This record gives sequence, structure tokens and C-alpha cells, in this order.
Amino acid sequence: MIKGDHKGRPYILIIIEETLPGDGRPNRKRLYMPTAFAHTVSAIAITKVAGLKLPTVTWSVYLIAIICAVIPDADVLAFKFGISYHDILGHRGWTHSIGFSVLIGLFFAFLFYRKRSLRNRLGLALLFAICALSHPILDAMTSGGLGVALYWPFSEERIFFDHRPILVSPIGIKRFFSAWGWKVMQSEFYYVWIPSIVVFLGANFFELSKSTDKERV
Repeated sequence: MIKGDHKGRPYILIIIEETLPGDGRPNRKRLYMPTAFAHTVSAIAITKVAGLKLPTVTWSVYLIAIICAVIPDADVLAFKFGISYHDILGHRGWTHSIGFSVLIGLFFAFLFYRKRSLRNRLGLALLFAICALSHPILDAMTSGGLGVALYWPFSEERIFFDHRPILVSPIGIKRFFSAWGWKVMQSEFYYVWIPSIVVFLGANFFELSKSTDKERV
């Protein structure tokens, strides 16, 4: 179903029916999110920039950065357990916060890179936290759904940014490969892919320039 927000911009409603405990009535929930592609490409660009400072950014660092960028949406599993969209444990709740991003960054850095120096692990933790945080930031720029609980655990308020140019993506492969899915990809291409590609190429150019200067010296 396609509707308009308070400014008349279109967005899609993804309906999930749950059964309310006790009375058996369906409880309809609406889900909204950017595609996993948008979160992935932004994580790659962020990691490329981090590579200018971190000594060794391997393929595994890129992989974990991408995982951190998409893992906040694991909260959709909450619907399987009857947890409401509006609940802090629901979609776009605590996993879409600064607090969660910091925790997940520390977790992956200290779990998988125990042999690296403390300074390097802290650098990786910061990188992974920023990648995880990029997820709710993009969600807060979408045209529909509930806002993100960015300031959990200090506040459970769901927020959006004033600038919300990214169209929300349908959940599910069948819905994604549709006319609406194509519009979403166009929106993300302009507002996520192009900026990410520019950042990636800029970082790559800077990296090559540094290596060329060292060779001349």
C-alpha cells in the first residue's frame, strides 16, 4: 500500500499481521527501512576512509563493518515473539541507537582482533561503531515508518531528521523486485550510493597520492 506522509511524499506500508495474546485478533504492524544495499555501500565507504588511518584494513574488516551496518535490522525478529513495533525492543528500537552501536563496535573489535594492539582494537571498535550508527542515521532520513530510538538508553523517543529524502524499501525479495522497489533504488542511488562512491574514490585517490609521495622521497 502506498500513502503520503505529512508533506505529501509517497511511502510504502509493509503490513505484518500478528495475533494479539488472549483474543486472537490480528494486530497489523507497518515496517519501513532502507535496503541492505544502502547500508552495505555506506559501510564500505566509511571503512575505506578509516583505512587512511588504521594500519591494516583487511577484507575481514570490510566484512565485519558491513555486518555492523546491517545488524540493527535483526530487530525485525521481535515480531516473531509478539513484540510491538512501538516497543523499545521492537523494530527501530534499541538496536538503532548510539548505545547499541558502541556496544556492537567493541564486541566485534575485541572478539575477532584480540592479537592486535589495544590502540588498534579501539580504532576498529570506533570504525565498527560508526558503521553500525550509519544504519539508524539512514533510517532517520527515510520517508515513513516510526523514527529511531537514537538516544537509548537515555531516551526511548523515536526521532526522524528534518531532511528525509530516502524512500522506504519494501521488506521481502518479491516486494523489492517491483515498481516501488525500483523507485527506492533510484532514491538510494542519489542520496546514498553517489555520496558513498564519491567518498570511496576520494579516499582511494588520497591513498594513492600518499603512496606516490613516499616513493618519490
